[in-house]
This record gives sequence, C-alpha cells and structure tokens, in this order.
Amino acid sequence: MSAILSRIPFTRTLIAKVTLVILVIIMLMGFISVVAFFNQNNAARQVASLTDEMLPALHLSALIQLETQNANKAVSEHSAAKQSDLKLTQEQAFTQAISEFETSRVALTQLMQSNSQWQAQIEQINQQAQASFSTGKSLIESQNLLAEKEAHFQTKYQGQSDAWLSYTDDMKIVDRVSQILGQQEDYSKANLAADITYTVQKVASLRGDINKIYAYQTVSEILDIQATAEGDLKLVAQRMDRLEKGSEIVFEKLGPYIALLNSAFIDQQGLFAARLQVLETIETSNTQRQKFAKEVDFALHEQANFSDLVGELAENVKQNLDDTNMRASSTLVTALLVSLVISFLAMLGLRRAIKKPLKHIIEVLNQVSRGDLSRSTDIQGQDEFAQIATAINTVVSQLHAIISQLSKDSADMQALANRNSAISAASQQASSSQRGDIDNIVAAITQMEASFTDVSNNAQQAQKQVETLHEVAEQGQAIMQQNIGSTASLIEQIKATLENSKSLDGASKDIGQILQVISSIADQTNLLALNAAIEAARAGEHGRGFSVVADEVRSLAKRTGESVEQVETLINRLQKDSSAVTVALHQNAEQIDVNAAQIREVNENMQTSHQLLGEISQQSEQIRLATDQQAATASDVSQHIHAISNDSNENQNRIDELNGLGQELQVLAKSQDQHSHQFTL
Repeated sequence: MSAILSRIPFTRTLIAKVTLVILVIIMLMGFISVVAFFNQNNAARQVASLTDEMLPALHLSALIQLETQNANKAVSEHSAAKQSDLKLTQEQAFTQAISEFETSRVALTQLMQSNSQWQAQIEQINQQAQASFSTGKSLIESQNLLAEKEAHFQTKYQGQSDAWLSYTDDMKIVDRVSQILGQQEDYSKANLAADITYTVQKVASLRGDINKIYAYQTVSEILDIQATAEGDLKLVAQRMDRLEKGSEIVFEKLGPYIALLNSAFIDQQGLFAARLQVLETIETSNTQRQKFAKEVDFALHEQANFSDLVGELAENVKQNLDDTNMRASSTLVTALLVSLVISFLAMLGLRRAIKKPLKHIIEVLNQVSRGDLSRSTDIQGQDEFAQIATAINTVVSQLHAIISQLSKDSADMQALANRNSAISAASQQASSSQRGDIDNIVAAITQMEASFTDVSNNAQQAQKQVETLHEVAEQGQAIMQQNIGSTASLIEQIKATLENSKSLDGASKDIGQILQVISSIADQTNLLALNAAIEAARAGEHGRGFSVVADEVRSLAKRTGESVEQVETLINRLQKDSSAVTVALHQNAEQIDVNAAQIREVNENMQTSHQLLGEISQQSEQIRLATDQQAATASDVSQHIHAISNDSNENQNRIDELNGLGQELQVLAKSQDQHSHQFTL
C-alpha cells in the first residue's frame, strides 16, 4: 500500500498519504450512501410528484367552484338590493365580484401549471368564468348607470311634483282660475278648472307609475307600466294644448310648470328605456350563470374520478417503495463491509510505513543523548520522516563541529594559561631582583647622606684646625674616592633598575595582549556555548544533557571573561606605576650624575689642597654650604628611593595576584577540556 502511494507524485509525504486514504474511504462511503439514498427515495419522489400534481388540482378546483358561487351570489344580492341603499350595495358588490374573480383566475392559472393533462379543460373553465364575470361586470355597470339616471330624474321630478303640489295647496288653483276668468270671458271657468285639475291628477298618477319602476323586476312589468305612463303623458299633453288655446293668460302663468313637466316626460322616457335594458341584462346574466353552474358540477364530478385514480397510484407506488428499500439496504450493507476491509488494509500499510523509520530515528537520538556524535540517520525519501532524519543529521554535524572547536579552544586556552603563568613567574622574579636593587640604592643613599654630614662637620672644623688640614684633606680625599665609587655603583644600579623597569613595562604590555587573546577566546567560547544551547533546544528532549554542558561552558567562559577584566585592570595599574618608577629613576640618575660631578670636583679640590692652603680658609664656608645642599639632595633622593621601594612592593603583590589568576585560568581550561572529551567524535 505504501509503495503504491509513494509512486503518486502528490502523496510522497506521510500526511498526504493518510489524507488520501481517508478521502478515498470517505468518497467511497459517500458514493454508496448516495446511491442507496436515491434508490430508496425513488418511489417516494414518484408519490410526492403525483401528490404535488393531483392534490393541488383537486383543491384548486374546489376553490374555483367556491369563488364562482360567491361571485354569483354577490351579483344576485346586487340585483335584489333595495332602492334606499342601491348605490352603496352596487359598489360593494362590484368590488367583491372583482376580488372573487381575481382569486378564481389565479387559482385557474396555478391549476393549469400543475398538470398539463388538464390544461384544455381548465382553459375552458377559465373562459367560462371570464365570460360570466364580464356579464356580471356589464350588469353592474348598467345598474350603476341606471341608478345615476334614476337619481337625476328623481331629483328633477321631485322638484316638479313639489311645485305642482305647492301651487295646488297654497295658491288655491280653482280660486286663482276664477280670478283669471274674470279677465278671460271667452274661456269658461268650469273648463279651466277641469283641465287644471285633470292635469294635476295625471301628474300625480305619473309620479306613482315612476315609483313603481323600482318595485318591478321583469321586462313585461316594465313594458306595462311604460305603456300606462305614455298614455297618461299623451292625455296631459292634450290638456296642456287645450289650456294654451283656451286661456293664454293662464297658460303663461303656468308656463314654468308646464316646461318642467315636459322635461320630466322626456327624462321619464329615458328612465324606462334604461330600466328595460338593465332587466334584459340581468336575465341574460342569470342564464349564463346557470350554464356555468352546470359546467362546474361536471368539473367536480371529474375531480371525484381523479381522487380515485390517485388512490390506486398511491398503492402501486407504496409497493415499489418497499421493494426499493430492501434493495437499497442490501447494497448499503455490502458497501459498508467492503469499506471496512479497505480501511483495515490501509491502516496496516500506514502503520508499517510509520513504525520502521520512527524506530531508527529513536535509536540514533538515544546514542546522541549518550554523547556519541558519530552516528547519523540513513532514511531516504521526501516524506516527514526523511525530513526529520535530515534535520537530526544536521544537528549532529553541527554539534560535532562545535565540540571539536571547543576541544581546540580548550587546548589553546590551556597553552595561553601556561604561557601566562611563565610570564607571571618571570615578572615575579624580575620584581624581586628590582626590589633587592632598590634596597641597595637605599643603603647607598643613606650612607651618602651620612658622608655629606661628615663633610659638613669637617668643613666647619677646617677653619679652627688649619694645622690638621693636610690630614683632614687626605681623609676627605679618601672619603671622596669612596663616595665616587659608591656613586658610580649607585648609578649602575639605577641604570639596571631602569632596564628592569622597561622590561617590566614590556612584560605588562605582553600580558595585556595575551589577556586580549584570552578575552577573545572567552567571547568565542560563550558564542559557541550559546549556539550549542540553541541546537540542544532544537533537539528537544534528546538535547537536554548537551544543553547542561553548553550552560556550564558558557558559565566558565563568563568567569574567564570576568577574570580577564580583573587581570587587565591590574596590568593597567602596574603599567602606570612602572612608568612612574621609570620617571623617578631617571630623575634620580640625573641627580646622582650631578652629585658624582660635584664629588669629583671636591676630589680635585682635595688634590690641590696642598697648593691652595691659603684659599682653604675662604672656601671652607662654601664647601660647608655645598655639603649641606648635597645632604638635602641626598635626603630627597632617599625619599624617592623609599617611594620606589613601596611601588615595587605593590608591583610584586599585583604580579602575585596575576599569577593566581593564571593558575585559575589553567583550571578553567582543564575543566572545559574534560567536558569536551565527554563526547565521542
């Protein structure tokens, strides 16, 4: 399994292999589950499809019937509305009819989309509903127009009728006519009264006929009342003509009322025609509604047949669904067993591919943790184990190089420590020698100071004892010769001391250079220890032992750096003091040269003392003064020599301290070498 996966370019890493195996198993199980799911739900989808087609169709058909009945009911209620609330009822019925028809139309559209097999029948039902609605709409519009005309005529006619009644009641038409007849002798009073009375009666009768229009609901009734009204209108017209011919004065007085009555007659004719049209439209609409109701009953009968068909299809699909479920369950169980077997084989292959390289890496890391840096891993490939093996080899190689460098640095440090010890010993020996020379110089200066005192005393006595001048001069000459020898010896000692001081200064500079080298080695050791600690941290648990060694090496390097800084401080102080001693010795040497010259001059004077006995008395005072001055100078020289002796003692102490530091450096170098040899290279 692992070999097969390794041949695939994008599965050369362990994570890619595991991921690929898991994905294959998941895809296989998912595919099997999807196949089983589709097989199991095939029959269910058939039932759902049939249900989606049949049940909405039945529901929508019933809804169409209900909405159609509601629309017919609204139109019927509109036709039977009372005259008092006719306008309001018409508007409500028309609005309701529009709403009912829109609901029916939407339901029919959905029914047509749900099943194409019933599209023709549903289209026919829709057309019938559309025709019925158009008829009802036309009926309502006609009734609305009729209501407007009736309201207009009623208002106008009511004014005319009120005018006639008011004229009859208030003006007392008969009495008024009698007054008028007094002016019209050619038209009899009886005829005028009869004509007026007849006209008023016919107008009242006509108003009653008009009111009866709202009570009649058939065309024949309207035609009968229309014929009676037209007869009354003709009789009224005849009476009007007679009034016009019989009495122009009366006709002129009645002119406005006659004009209103003529206008009412004309409007009444239009009212009869409109009402007749409305009734005809209502009868036509009723006929269409009856036809539509029959068609709806037929559709409901067909829907009952559809319900029976749906039941049979549901039973067949249920049986197919049970068979499909059995087949899908068998397929799913088989596929799960195959997937488990493949998964087990894949896991075995992956376990084998992981265990062998992991065991080899653990063995190498255990040997490295024991200090053996000669082993390395030999895992090849491009997976994670190969990358870990490469990283381990790199770490071991770097540790090998670091330990080798530490061993070499330890040897160099030990050699430098030995050299430092030798230099310190030589410096100690030179300092001891210098200290002895300084002691001799101190003794010579003390002796010279005593000699100067004696010379001063002798010079004082020279004035008193001229007779003993020759003996004193000889003794003084001897003393001068001794002083000259001592001074020459002192000069040589001072020169030797200067040379030793220069040598000490050079040695101090050499020690400073050595300390710089040691400091550089300590810094490099500290850096190497830091790198070793970093590599130990990368190695993790296996590099813990080496991390402790790296910390110890870094601590030793830190202590070495601190010791080098202390030694550097001491060397700088030693160099400073040595320079001061050198300057003082140069000054003493110059002063001793002066003293030597003076002593030589005194010696020459003593040699010529025999010849200058006359001058001794005069020069004795000068000799005493010079001798006192020399004594003071010798005292100063003695003080300087004592200071040089003290500085030399301090130099000796510092050299001893430097020697101790060199020994401690040797110990540190040996400790570092021992730690380095714990590893096998």
